[in-house]
Amino acid sequence: MSAIRGVAPAVVVILMAAAAWLAAATPAMAQLTDADVYVAEATLAIEDKQWDRALDLLRQALAKEPDHVEALYYTGVAYMGKRQPAEAVKYGPAEVAGRHLDRLSARPGLRRARAVRPGAAAP
Repeated sequence: MSAIRGVAPAVVVILMAAAAWLAAATPAMAQLTDADVYVAEATLAIEDKQWDRALDLLRQALAKEPDHVEALYYTGVAYMGKRQPAEAVKYGPAEVAGRHLDRLSARPGLRRARAVRPGAAAP
């Protein structure tokens, strides 16, 4: 029985140290980038139908991170809100995926797929 009492405080100390380490690591993992902040503000502007303000914020986000997926998506949403579908489609999924085609073409599986069905993977 005394062996258990001697181990229990050590286990508690280890558990407390592990909890403190996890608590200290969590904020760093969840830290927002400047682009994330601009996008968050832009979504509020979109909710208020302030299309131009939203687009300005999204441009700032994309200046920081040109491939920020949410910024690209909400840019399309804002252009649709302004009733400019020709601009909105430039930020649609196919166009965004096309930006990454160079990276994808280096993958062996994609090269094999193109050999079997030429042009199948082209945007």
